[in-house]
Amino acid sequence: MDIYQQYFLDQRRWKMSKEIELDLHFTNRCNLKCDHCLYSSGEDIGEVPVDILNEMITEFATIGANTVHIGGGEPLTRYEDLKSFVHSSSLAGVKPRLITNGLLLTEDKLLELMDYGLEELLVSLDGTERFHNNFRRNNHAYEKAVSALKLGLEHNIFTRVNSVLTSENGEDIKDLLEYTTQLPVSVHAILCLSAMGRGKDIRYLVPEFEYVGNFIEDVQDLCDKHQFSDTKIQIQKGYLEPKIDKTHDYCRISKKNNALIYSTGHVFPCVRFSNYGSPYHEAFSLGNILEDSIIDIWSPDNEKWDLYKRNLERKSDCADELCQGGCRGLMLSETDNIDACDYRCTYEKTGKLPSCIRKYVVINDPYK
Repeated sequence: MDIYQQYFLDQRRWKMSKEIELDLHFTNRCNLKCDHCLYSSGEDIGEVPVDILNEMITEFATIGANTVHIGGGEPLTRYEDLKSFVHSSSLAGVKPRLITNGLLLTEDKLLELMDYGLEELLVSLDGTERFHNNFRRNNHAYEKAVSALKLGLEHNIFTRVNSVLTSENGEDIKDLLEYTTQLPVSVHAILCLSAMGRGKDIRYLVPEFEYVGNFIEDVQDLCDKHQFSDTKIQIQKGYLEPKIDKTHDYCRISKKNNALIYSTGHVFPCVRFSNYGSPYHEAFSLGNILEDSIIDIWSPDNEKWDLYKRNLERKSDCADELCQGGCRGLMLSETDNIDACDYRCTYEKTGKLPSCIRKYVVINDPYK
């Protein structure tokens, strides 16, 4: 029995998820400089050689990785390596999903990637043409994104739209929904702006919980009115309502079911801790795949998991003693204190507790 088989058999001991979702920062190179980019993508800060990535995904599959989001940057700036990695992921039984702005996608490239095993196409589109082009700083961004969506639909690949919700584009996204559901795309996912990377410079556009809640209600009304039957619509809430849903915390770190591998090779259990350009990027890394096996890095025996433990500094006027304090990663990047209570809390006023950015509400689901 080799070491990888042994680790696979040890999953019960590890008490880890058998379904690990990997976010791969394939490259930091990008042909856009979007206002909100989590990674401040554009410049080349180094990349993990594709042979190491191929070995990593083969190993990671043995301990539960089942999906990989290949993002950046713009992954298509590294096209030959992208084909190789998609193929290796597919062979390992890990579903490859490509996240792209669409500018470099052609029919030939899409068909070739599908031949290598690409299963899903995720296209970034943040509103109607004027908003999207301004947000992406490119007058052709909308046209190219829509073209990429149509290519995906034409060639029958699972096609998803990712939109970033700000405090200014809610109406734009609702208009966009009417368009994407008519195509129809398979999924339209709406994520809230995060004050990370270049997003820090527009933190004033981060939508407050009340705005998000109203937006969710509007989208529900839109679905009821138009009967969007073929598109799944999911919206990132970022908050919990324990008086309604009886839950007080949600964090993927404790579940160990989400990994981020940065283009520097560093591994994190949450994007909030990646913080490239700050001391935290290396300080909170579980390890680096340029130096160690992903199996050893992701092992619960890795002492670096202790970095993510939290001794919550609960506010003296806390209105819900069961609250786990919100997002520890956001508090680290915003206050330099992982133990701080999440300042976004509006529980006393609205009944909402801050939660993981990965917490979604599904408005319409034709697949259930």
